[in-house]
Amino acid sequence: REVFAFEPISYHVAKLCEGLSANVREGWTTKELLHLYHAAAGPTFQSNVTITRPSDHVGKFDQTSLSREAVHQREVVEEIIPLLEVDQVISSSQQAVAVVKIDVQGHEFGVLRGMTKLLGRTTGYPKHIFYEEDPKMIRRSGYKPGACQKLLEAFSYQCQKSGGDILCSKE
Repeated sequence: REVFAFEPISYHVAKLCEGLSANVREGWTTKELLHLYHAAAGPTFQSNVTITRPSDHVGKFDQTSLSREAVHQREVVEEIIPLLEVDQVISSSQQAVAVVKIDVQGHEFGVLRGMTKLLGRTTGYPKHIFYEEDPKMIRRSGYKPGACQKLLEAFSYQCQKSGGDILCSKE
């Protein structure tokens, strides 16, 4: 199966490429099956957006965000990357999408808004969508807690919470 990955952090892009090379060498996959975008996914296309992450000596990039307020470290690094809509990348003619995993530090609703064509497919739509719901982080990012679930339920997904994560499924 094809894999589409949107990764805004340069360091993580390099690590994904290393992993892909190892998997290709072992014969477990081909490089044609991975579509890696050094970009963030969001509600609209923008050629340049700023992401903020903790500085290199902190070593924890899990707090990277499009919102400076969501990054708790004092020393930060900014990277300029494109912002892409998932709907622009995964065309309606491509095969079915099985799973979507979203972990974008409070900007999950923006990613979902950028993939409404995919969510609205009558066939080939994602069967399962995983995302995290951290109300404080969501508010810091300018969104409302619960908005993702409401949007997905409008596309006939059934959602269940498990800790801070939410799984939404549609048959």
